[in-house]
Amino acid sequence: MQRLLAESLLLSAEASLAAPATPSDEALNVLIGFEDRFADQPELIGQAMRLRILVYQDTGQLDRAAAIIPEYIGRDPENAGAILQGLLKTLKREIEQAEQQGLEEQAHRKAQDALLVARSLYEWAASDAAALPRAAQLALKLEYGEALLRARQPEQALQLFESVVQEDAAGHPDGRARNGRAVFGLAESYFRCGKPAQALPHFNRLYAETAENSDLWWKAFLREVQCRMGLDQDPRTLYNLIRQKRAFFPEMGGLEEEFKQLQVELVRQRDG
Repeated sequence: MQRLLAESLLLSAEASLAAPATPSDEALNVLIGFEDRFADQPELIGQAMRLRILVYQDTGQLDRAAAIIPEYIGRDPENAGAILQGLLKTLKREIEQAEQQGLEEQAHRKAQDALLVARSLYEWAASDAAALPRAAQLALKLEYGEALLRARQPEQALQLFESVVQEDAAGHPDGRARNGRAVFGLAESYFRCGKPAQALPHFNRLYAETAENSDLWWKAFLREVQCRMGLDQDPRTLYNLIRQKRAFFPEMGGLEEEFKQLQVELVRQRDG
């Protein structure tokens, strides 16, 4: 009887969440006290927590969603992957929006939540419940490394990306890693750790070997210029490098503002 009652409450909460005209938080009201009332139904408690996370995500309470993730994974490991990936995607979108609006502290807080979700996903991926192929596990590991960078933890990110790049390189006869996302993560970690000399060769390689005018190509070029500036290379040469690139690609890969700021700084260095 208790199980039937619990299942009916879950169905009611799910219906509330799915109904366009119904406020999402009504599903939370249905689930008040669920864990205490149905403590002998651990499987259903996991389903209730899944619904709570979805409601929190739907109502923008992403910090509350992130807070219950560790317990949720333990109770509902089979469904955790899809739920967490959806939550992480939402968080990344909100971080990007906050950064575009210049809301740095808000972006940083959301980055901390995203880090918790990404770490939980990474740990879940290694569990027996996940049963993920190696490529999927690698993708979640890279996601975790990128979350570390967003959360301003480049030293930890550096360790993670170093291990990924080394493992990738070991699988090729020439000893060179092929995963561009991992190589960029390694270079970006060096850059954010204040090590432009170590970052530059990796950015240079990505720029040389990545498809022209791709997002990764432009990001690598931007960082290559910044690394060279950090190494006090000739500002006139670097200024002209950007100017020449603009002649062929006026939109500068969507990074026009960033390159303009670099040119302003290069003029200051040249004239200083």
